[in-house]
Amino acid sequence: MNADGSNQINLTNNPTYDGDPTWSPDGTRIAFVSARDGQDQHIYVMNSNGTGQVPLTGGTPLDFDPTWSPDGTQIAFSSDRDGDGEIYVMFANGTSQTRRTNNPANDLRPVWPPGADTDADGVPSLVDNCTLAGNPTQLDANGDGYGNLCDADLNNSGFVSIADFAILRSVLGQPVSFDATAAAADLNGSGTVTVTDFGILRARLGTPPGPSGLACAGTVPCP
Repeated sequence: MNADGSNQINLTNNPTYDGDPTWSPDGTRIAFVSARDGQDQHIYVMNSNGTGQVPLTGGTPLDFDPTWSPDGTQIAFSSDRDGDGEIYVMFANGTSQTRRTNNPANDLRPVWPPGADTDADGVPSLVDNCTLAGNPTQLDANGDGYGNLCDADLNNSGFVSIADFAILRSVLGQPVSFDATAAAADLNGSGTVTVTDFGILRARLGTPPGPSGLACAGTVPCP
């Protein structure tokens, strides 16, 4: 669903349990737990629209707590396949399932360390919609995967040009609630289009939007 609770879509439909969904860093896939094979719970993955649902683990053990690595190439998870709960890691396609802990007590709920954060805004670069400009709020008014702060290409020509100055000028002084243009032109996320936004646009003249760490950047919606 959207962040405001609208457009809720059912992605799975089984009489058994489907749960614990977790997004891949690029927003294109979802790992989840399912008991649909009639045995214990296992790790599955699907595309973000619900298609392509495939199991990554199987058999009699209980596999759960999937979590993606920051670069999206691996998934860590918990499993009782060796008699008690331990942490395992596998590639995102389910291969090379390897135990990482070995204790008589349960080891559960793995957490990956954060990835590189080029602009030091607290958002790992792989999922940052402006990797070279600190924007911890990740404001992206037009949902194209480029944050407002690094997306002064208001006419979507591919580069910031003189034409974008005219667009910004047309909504100068307007709040973001005025229209979609004002929301996109509020480059610094202040809530109102101001002369500060002109300065940001001027600094990016002749440059394309971004860079963004999101693989879907340039498409709407992203992710």
